[in-house]
Amino acid sequence: MRIYITIEGSVGNAIKNVLGMFGCCLCDDVSGADFIIVEDKKQLQNLFDENKFFAVFSSKEVEGLPRNTRWIFGFDFFIPIMNYFEDIKKELMLRSETNELVKMQLVVETRKEFAPQEIKKQSQHILVIDDAVENLQLALDLLGKDHFVTLASGYGEGLDLVRVNRYDVVLSDCQMAPETTNSALSAENIEIGKTVHNGIFFIFLATRRGAKVAIVTNANHHQDWVSAIFDDLDLRAPQMVNGQPVLLINYMSKQWDRALIALNAL
Repeated sequence: MRIYITIEGSVGNAIKNVLGMFGCCLCDDVSGADFIIVEDKKQLQNLFDENKFFAVFSSKEVEGLPRNTRWIFGFDFFIPIMNYFEDIKKELMLRSETNELVKMQLVVETRKEFAPQEIKKQSQHILVIDDAVENLQLALDLLGKDHFVTLASGYGEGLDLVRVNRYDVVLSDCQMAPETTNSALSAENIEIGKTVHNGIFFIFLATRRGAKVAIVTNANHHQDWVSAIFDDLDLRAPQMVNGQPVLLINYMSKQWDRALIALNAL
């Protein structure tokens, strides 16, 4: 089992030393880990993956955790964490026996700008924000031949990139994990694994920085209230925000190339 520990300083080093003594494999990168130890619920929210296992290491009890996460009391962690390891091993065996093996995960490089195969007069600098890796790969496949494409793996990474870079176009998913760094948000009120309709808010920052924007959701307007509001208020029609064209799209799934064509036609 590969373990990644986010906790730094003397506490983090003590945990690493104890686990290392018992032959645990410690990772330097969260993406390669099966089991991740974090220090609080906000950190858990930012790293959460339903296919991995987590522990929140804290001297204060942490409630409202998903089934693949446990609270580990900070001053007496060794026996509980070893018991948790045994439960994880049983879970992995059960997955194998029921043919629910974890699939080899598709990996795409984010934050990097991919240059087009051939730079043309119409080549644009495009940022695509989505928390589903298959949607990011699709964006690169559909747009990468003719445009400079940068990928962001969700709200937090997208926010970082929009703040510091300028793009001709920003294409974003609508509903993603919060990934907020706002210290005003109480950790007790974070619902791990829940998504929110945060992609819409990129409209304001991205247009202020000179980008055209399309919010592209595959949420069914019969089942998702925000997608339904696109219809109610005729928001699918072209909008203008900060002097830039904006489209709210709920009718073409994740066909990023079609969204770009529609946006550039305005």
